[in-house]
Amino acid sequence: MSTFHEFLWCRAAERGNVRALQRALETTPNAFREYVNSSGGSPLKLAVKNYQLAAAQFLLDHGADVNAGQSSGSTALLEAAQKCQSEFIPVLLAAGANVHAISTSGFTPLVLTATAWRHSGPYRCSELLLAAGARVDDAGPGRQTPLFYVIRRGRRDIVKLFLRAGAREIATADLPARNPVDGTSTFKMLDAIQAAGGWAEYVAKHRRILAGLVSKLSPTKSESPRPIPLDAASHVVAFMCPPGGY
Repeated sequence: MSTFHEFLWCRAAERGNVRALQRALETTPNAFREYVNSSGGSPLKLAVKNYQLAAAQFLLDHGADVNAGQSSGSTALLEAAQKCQSEFIPVLLAAGANVHAISTSGFTPLVLTATAWRHSGPYRCSELLLAAGARVDDAGPGRQTPLFYVIRRGRRDIVKLFLRAGAREIATADLPARNPVDGTSTFKMLDAIQAAGGWAEYVAKHRRILAGLVSKLSPTKSESPRPIPLDAASHVVAFMCPPGGY
């Protein structure tokens, strides 16, 4: 495989030119198969880094090692997690990506999504990684857990997601500094959780509140002789407040 060909194919992967990759496979199959895992899996990582999903899928379909670069702390999944690419993560996981990989900074994919500033993406990426077996309290050597970072980012929605997944609650003294701009509602929720006695108690409390609201929806005697059946009310509560959180 010549350096020139490798350069051209890298550009193709970077720009999502699947036709050029297909042509390379057809004309120089042996050299192309050598190329797909060259430089620690850089072709696949280039496709992921530049949001070229079709090129990434083509490379995976033709021999790219999804876990190339693990020893150096740079895999395609770590790249996708850092950029919160929710459309790439399922593809990489389906190809066997290691959800417990550690980056050069000592971060897991789940921590990388938790540290992201983007409003959309981190929640879905976190869901996908947890569903694939990511350990919610596994942060890598000497680092904070994913829960710490989403608290600091003011991501109340992801805080709930991690707590539902069994994240270890963080002692008050170990919480990140309160951010008056982004984190006010998140810290109010954490205060409420602490006051309730923990996450399970907090969820139970809200279940009771929702049950009370449902009971108030029962029609008056003038409207109907029968109230809403208890089993129907329980279904409403279950829908609004699923197991593990609301």
